[in-house]
Amino acid sequence: MISLYDYLKTVCVHGFLIQVDWTPELHKKFVKAVEQLGVDQAIPSRILEIMKVEGLTRHNVASHLQVLILLLAIVLISKLQDKMPILFSESFW
Repeated sequence: MISLYDYLKTVCVHGFLIQVDWTPELHKKFVKAVEQLGVDQAIPSRILEIMKVEGLTRHNVASHLQVLILLLAIVLISKLQDKMPILFSESFW
C-alpha cells in the first residue's frame, strides 16, 4: 500500500512519473495561495499562478488539492460519526 506522503510526491502524467516533493515550504505556499483566493475561488490554475513555482504543473496542484479535500472530508465524517452515531448505524437505514 502506498503511503499518503508517497502519493503526494508522485503523480502520473501521460504515463510518466513526475516527482513532486511537497515540502512544508511548498505546502505553505499552496495554503497561502488558497487563502488569498478564498476557498470558493481556489482552482488549480489560479493557485499555480499565485504560487509561481518553476516546474510545478496544474496537474500537480490539482492532485494536491484533491487529496487535501479528501482528507478534510474524512476528518469531517469522522467528527460527524462521533457526534451522531445513529446516522451511521445499520438500523437507521
